[in-house]
Amino acid sequence: MNDDVDWERLRQVHLAESEERLVTMESAILDLERHPESEAPIEALQRDAHTLKGNAGIFGFDSIAQLAHAFEDALAAVKAGIRNRQPAEKEAIGVLLKAVDAIRTGLPAAEPGDQMSPAQQALAVELRTLGAFGSPAPREEPGSQKPRERSKGRRATDKLRDIGVPLPPEADRRRGAEREAAGDDSRAARPTLRIEVARVDSLVELASELSVSRGRIENLLSSPSLSDNARDVLEEAVPLLGQLSDLAMRMRLVPLGPILASHRRTARDAAQTLGKEVMLQITGEEVEIDLALVDRVSEALLHLVRNAVAHGIEDPATRRSKGKPPIGRVSLNAAPAAGQVIIDVEDDGGGLDLGAIRKRAEELGMPAGGDDREVAQLVFAAGLTTASELSEVAGRGVGLDSVKSSIENLAGSIEVHTERGAGTLFRVRLPLTLAVVRGLLVKVAKHRYVIPIDMVRECLAAPPELTYQSNGTGLLNLPSGMVPVLKLGEQILGAKGALDRHIVIVEHAGHRLGLVVDALIGDTPVVVKSIGHALRSATSIFGAAILGDGYVGLILDIPDIMKRTMALRAQAS
Repeated sequence: MNDDVDWERLRQVHLAESEERLVTMESAILDLERHPESEAPIEALQRDAHTLKGNAGIFGFDSIAQLAHAFEDALAAVKAGIRNRQPAEKEAIGVLLKAVDAIRTGLPAAEPGDQMSPAQQALAVELRTLGAFGSPAPREEPGSQKPRERSKGRRATDKLRDIGVPLPPEADRRRGAEREAAGDDSRAARPTLRIEVARVDSLVELASELSVSRGRIENLLSSPSLSDNARDVLEEAVPLLGQLSDLAMRMRLVPLGPILASHRRTARDAAQTLGKEVMLQITGEEVEIDLALVDRVSEALLHLVRNAVAHGIEDPATRRSKGKPPIGRVSLNAAPAAGQVIIDVEDDGGGLDLGAIRKRAEELGMPAGGDDREVAQLVFAAGLTTASELSEVAGRGVGLDSVKSSIENLAGSIEVHTERGAGTLFRVRLPLTLAVVRGLLVKVAKHRYVIPIDMVRECLAAPPELTYQSNGTGLLNLPSGMVPVLKLGEQILGAKGALDRHIVIVEHAGHRLGLVVDALIGDTPVVVKSIGHALRSATSIFGAAILGDGYVGLILDIPDIMKRTMALRAQAS
């Protein structure tokens, strides 16, 4: 190997790209399960498996290359069966999924020149015995495929060449011949560039500094002493700085498609464990979200999809008796909405048993009053479950409460809507990004604070007749109903000398609250900074932001403020 090549970096790139390919392969296998007579998923799998094998071969990962080779043999056998009018069987689907899992598990530990483990060898034998449709057909080599099909994926040699790795002359000659045969369609493909997250974070950090500079320049523009020439230059610079900052922030955004698609397997495995039949429908794959949110969003969706299959979808016999199709439907729908991303997890099952939830809550000593909507929200209470039996996927009362906590820690919210006999909808709202928040800047005493603008519903002058209890809470009568209010400076922020002239009505998870402040300064985009150790224990503070004049403003944690307000009102009553 060439000493000038950073092989560890290449390995990390290979692992990331292989994981993306494995997700695609998993999706194709599930497509084959739904359409067992179709050759299209097989052909897609053959292309991906061959590329996976070739990439592993470049690094000398013999164990993965051999396992991928056996995977190709299995695909050839299944394809031969389909051509003989014998659709792919459930057994074959299970073995193919097992192989994807084995490759995913084995890749991080693979080493140059390694050999298959006993478990991998057993799986390779199992893959090669999928010739239940007759003698396995000769495995199709890439040269037998249509040139256009082969040009859809980029070879590992291309990826190595992109980052300056020297390759043997025969590799270049071979690739040149392939491009000529393919009509060089690959050159028309939209180019992409894989960048380390740390570099993107550094760029975002610089963009945040630019945002601060932009704010200071805008303040300068209001100065009467500024010359006309300087004013012209600065007025040209301000929108350019804004565009550059926005572009840098958008580099952190990634499409939700791969995250949503990965849960097709979640639904399928949960259904098989519980003896149910489920189809997962996905829309909104193109919707983007901050890279920093990806892992925690995926974990939350894992719980919600499992919950939908375990508690929502009925077994086939029950569904037939209710006049429903035996195959249940779970939908994952993503959509953008004014600086937020909304993800719905919906099922067409039996809906929540609100009577059972109310009864269980009372047994646990939880307040279970209120209307049906409030009772439905009790499913997020820790330890509350109505399942009569434990299973591998549900029944322990530890899922939805952790989902709610995780989402709220991301400045998001979750709510549930249900109709008995028709199904249940869990709606997750998340900020588009954690890097930038558009906020309403308010003043309390001598300090300025930021309220996330997507939670603000209206602003109004504090009526002089409004009265407060000794703990700083009160009730405001609005046309839409009574809204609790809180003296923000006195009770939450400990600010002395507050004037309490304005009320900002905020809403979160269906609940409204009026925050009493001194002054409304205006809305502005702010870059979120993590708070230092001195403020880590401070409640009701989500983060910090450098304002346009260079000073620091604290971003308020609205969900936490609402919880504290509810506690204050409960104590007073």
